[in-house]
Amino acid sequence: MLVRELNNLIMDYFITDGYPSTAQKFAAEAKIPPKADFKSINERVEIRDSIHRGDLQTAIEKINELNPQVTNHQSQHVHLYPLHLL
Repeated sequence: MLVRELNNLIMDYFITDGYPSTAQKFAAEAKIPPKADFKSINERVEIRDSIHRGDLQTAIEKINELNPQVTNHQSQHVHLYPLHLL
């Protein structure tokens, strides 16, 4: 039981922090099902990388492609769009 919980915790880290190839290899090695679609992990990594580069327009476009509801929510405008103005 503890090993399965640790494996799931490690898998969550790989997915959340954007290591899709590592998560995929770990899932196969640990014989656990992946908890996310690896394509969506790559898309989130691209969004994060765009934000880190300061390319907020690309990040916003990618967010809109992946999940338009995110940028339609008023609180997200407060966080993303002012950064775009800088």
